[in-house]
Amino acid sequence: MINCSRSALNPLKYYWIIKNTGVEGFTGQTETILENTAYLKEKLDELGWPAWISCEQSNTVFFTRPDEEIIEKYYLATDYDDRFGGDLAHVVVMQSVTRDVIDALIEDLQEQQEAETEHPAFTGYSIDLTNHLTISFGKRMNKQKSQC
Repeated sequence: MINCSRSALNPLKYYWIIKNTGVEGFTGQTETILENTAYLKEKLDELGWPAWISCEQSNTVFFTRPDEEIIEKYYLATDYDDRFGGDLAHVVVMQSVTRDVIDALIEDLQEQQEAETEHPAFTGYSIDLTNHLTISFGKRMNKQKSQC
């Protein structure tokens, strides 16, 4: 007898899902996911929050990294990329990312944006003591739009 660590039940569950959902069901889910991806990008654009989608068929939206509490609240994935201004976060839009969730995220980002406008945060500095004292303050990256 040859033993294996894989469960034979998982392929059966997968087969059941495919048979019960069908092509129409998966097509509908895909359309909803892509519509919600476009909706998230549109709302970020309206807010003036720099955001990118790599191409039309992508369900991942990258944007400038928000405060840590927003990252933790929405379980956002984070990354760093110099090409897009540094600190980033992204959302992989799936069935669980509904418009209600997107609206709540946008509301929290707007509150952060308003708080930063009222009380600008010290985001970084550099000091050059060679000839004279120079202090420069960091800001959120410039808006950039991706092209597929």
